[in-house]
Amino acid sequence: MRRFSICLCLFVLTSSRLAAQDVSGSLLGRVADTDGQPLDGVAVSISGPNPPTARTTLTDERGNFRFVGLSVGSFTVRIERIGYRTVIHEEVAIRLGRVTSLATTRLEVEAVAVEPLVVRGAALAIDPTKTTLGANIEARVFEQLPTERDYKSIIQLLPQANASFLGDPVNVGGSTGLENMYYIDGVNVTDVYRGRTGTDLPYNFVQAIELKQGGYQAEHGQALGGLINVVTYSGTNEFQVNGFGYLSGSGLAADPKPIPDRLDVDAFSSYDLGVSAAGPIVRDRLWFYGAYNPSFVRQDITLPGYGVQDGTVTKHMFAGKVTWQASDATDLELSVFGDPTTIDAVDLPGATLANPDPVLRTQREGGVNASLIAQSRIGQSVVLDGLLARHQRSEESRGATERGVTEALFRDFTDPGGLVWSDGYWQDNAFNSSRTTAKVTGTFFLGAHTVKTGVQYEESVLDAEATWEAIDKDIDRDGDDIYVASSYLQDVRVRNRMPSAFLQDSWQITDRFLLNAGLRWDGQYLIGEDGSVVLPISDQWQPRLGFTFQPGEPGRQKIFGSFARFHQSMALLFTSAFQAGTGFNLKYYSVDPRQSPEAVDSVQVFLDPDSPLLPRLEDVKGEHLDEFVLGYERLLGETVRIGVKGVHRVLRANIETMFNPEEQGVGGNRGRGDLDHVPEPQRTYSALELTAQHDGPRTTALVSYVLSRSHGDYAGLFASESGGLEGGSTGPNNNQTLYWPAQTVNNKGLLPNDRTHVFKLSGAYRFDFGLTASTFFAWLSGTPLNDFGWVPGPFWTPLFLAERGTAGRTPTVWDLNFRFIYDPPIRGFAGRLVLDLLHIGNPQEIVNIDQQRFNGAAASPLASYEELVAAQTAPNARFQQPTAFQPPFTVRLGLEIGFGGQP
Repeated sequence: MRRFSICLCLFVLTSSRLAAQDVSGSLLGRVADTDGQPLDGVAVSISGPNPPTARTTLTDERGNFRFVGLSVGSFTVRIERIGYRTVIHEEVAIRLGRVTSLATTRLEVEAVAVEPLVVRGAALAIDPTKTTLGANIEARVFEQLPTERDYKSIIQLLPQANASFLGDPVNVGGSTGLENMYYIDGVNVTDVYRGRTGTDLPYNFVQAIELKQGGYQAEHGQALGGLINVVTYSGTNEFQVNGFGYLSGSGLAADPKPIPDRLDVDAFSSYDLGVSAAGPIVRDRLWFYGAYNPSFVRQDITLPGYGVQDGTVTKHMFAGKVTWQASDATDLELSVFGDPTTIDAVDLPGATLANPDPVLRTQREGGVNASLIAQSRIGQSVVLDGLLARHQRSEESRGATERGVTEALFRDFTDPGGLVWSDGYWQDNAFNSSRTTAKVTGTFFLGAHTVKTGVQYEESVLDAEATWEAIDKDIDRDGDDIYVASSYLQDVRVRNRMPSAFLQDSWQITDRFLLNAGLRWDGQYLIGEDGSVVLPISDQWQPRLGFTFQPGEPGRQKIFGSFARFHQSMALLFTSAFQAGTGFNLKYYSVDPRQSPEAVDSVQVFLDPDSPLLPRLEDVKGEHLDEFVLGYERLLGETVRIGVKGVHRVLRANIETMFNPEEQGVGGNRGRGDLDHVPEPQRTYSALELTAQHDGPRTTALVSYVLSRSHGDYAGLFASESGGLEGGSTGPNNNQTLYWPAQTVNNKGLLPNDRTHVFKLSGAYRFDFGLTASTFFAWLSGTPLNDFGWVPGPFWTPLFLAERGTAGRTPTVWDLNFRFIYDPPIRGFAGRLVLDLLHIGNPQEIVNIDQQRFNGAAASPLASYEELVAAQTAPNARFQQPTAFQPPFTVRLGLEIGFGGQP
């Protein structure tokens, strides 16, 4: 085993530039004579500045040439052969995860020596090899547009990627935000515990962003939503130093609309300062890039009865990269980045406070990531790729004061003035997670076939510690002699071991028709506290089949289609909560347990640390869906690309927990095994996407319209209808809208992230006098609403009083933003001034509404639907009242300066 590990490490060190996600792009082309006959043996060289790249290859017998593993940026391509006039293509754009095609270059016979023919590369191109849905955005484009400071907001510019106002990250292709996967420099930075977004970085560190939302080949997987792929900057042969700073605050913003029963923010300030440096360590061989960006957010929050409290968020974001061209055929890249964060928060009080400590919280989170990426090219026909990567993240939360840490939260329901909170904060927790990834692949160019195969091993580890014990953290007084203490204790280590393998072939059947076929396999082996496998998932075969056809002039248009199956990798919350040593019970007292902690009258056990809720689960299918895609793209001139795409996605299986008719906790696949008492899950997403993109010398623009429908009885891994991660749901694979039998009634309908119409427009224009003006405008239909009752029990479990999604919709919303960038013509000053006008004229429309009509029911949770409807109690006074509005108009100011140009 030791020898195998050493060999694996050596192989990785002599391989990859293409990792768990692409960190580069490719170039294809064809060379022919003036009669269109292919020319073989033509020398093709490519050079680029970032990092400096110089490669040469020869055309094959069909006149084709290719370069793979190219860094993102602009390149020069030189094509020459004795007896023919040399052709030089300048400003050829290589895009992240895409194949740039030069189509056919025709060489003229050279009777006498003449100057080379120079051709400026087209700004837009059709990728003739891919059926991938999504897009990529380079820094030269997104740095001109008005977005938030974090890179993750940028994907909202793209079609079928919509901001969620329900508490989860951006929704992609009808999936919830917990079904996305996030990669930076090849590292999977998705949160191991809950599946949320992982590492934060400012977009100033980012060279390009790619969104794969479907239609991709077998080498990629593990997500039902989008694959968000980011590469940071690399060094060059030119020393560069750049600085930036941005600020905003309540003095530059309109007042937000107040929300009843929510905390008021009297004032806020937000600013960040950053610096980056790049350059050569050894010219033409070894380069570096480094950046640091601390950011600070402060809020003055009025806490009723206790004046103004400070809420702060402090992040220390950094990135560093060393790129080494070890030889003409081998490149290596080491990347390190992270985002340690400290949060001092004021939580929403659920009642009158006797002292402020129960709602004052300190949280530390964030982490450090590293990747080692390499590539080795063997002759003209073989490329070896590989990756070693490490993601490490922590999340710790506890009371912010000494009293908050040392005393229990005491909730008094008997006070004549209403519910009163006192004493301390309600919990301490610490979640430390890591993910280690190793991947090796080989690409083989075999005539008309490009065959790629690879294996990957990934292990995720979660150390979870959470406590709110009876005498320490959470006590309710329900009557004069009735006290109930919640006791929760978690101290576990769980894992998910995920081997993967794939094989795919791109077969160029003719110059116009390409067939992609592939097969991917992922395994998931979730391991409990005792080290045994508690959930083996091995039947995750994922066929992929696609085609592209180029009618008319090659490189100008394509028709494409695909079928694909995608599986989702599981977050470790499921195993840590239900299949490990987690304890949860209620202890009943007739005296105050703060004075007599041993005087327990009775105990009701929900989770026993010595007997997990769910035993080892057998014959479970991984969460997966099938996708069908058909599309058309066309270039109009050299600067406009239009497209129409249709997509249909059907969920085939999910994994979740619920209670069976005997009130026992069970888990697995709905409609199978222990969950055969409920129907199989249903979720379908259908969309028609229309796009137009322009990329000219002065102007860039992207316009999109999406008509879609999301329907079924399963919203996804983010259970927004049962409170989401913060409001009640414990997390992914725990769908509380289907815990009890009565919840199956009226459960099928429009899903919470359904938006019928979405229109987006983004673009920028550069004037002669140094001003660039840009905009981002979005118009979105509202989302469906429900009429919820209550199923009694210890969890937030809604009852559908009407058919799902038929209680109306939130209002249609629109959002308008502008950015103005000015490069002052001052000698000795290289920089720009930035003015962002965000949410201009925003009416702060309602984006979420309280949908809970009742907050109780005088019946058993196993009662029939009709009995539960008749037993509804405790009408909710906030029913159909707004719980969230659009953000208010805000101004943000920025300054960027540099020496030696932008990285």
